[in-house]
Amino acid sequence: MGIYLYYFNLIIITQLHFERPLLFDMNTRANHPNNK
Repeated sequence: MGIYLYYFNLIIITQLHFERPLLFDMNTRANHPNNK
């Protein structure tokens, strides 16, 4: 259980760090293939 909570918190911290939702980031990458 601890490992799942760790990854969950890691994702949340990452989202807050970049200040943008994951879905928006995925759409941005899809719209801009040159950006990896």
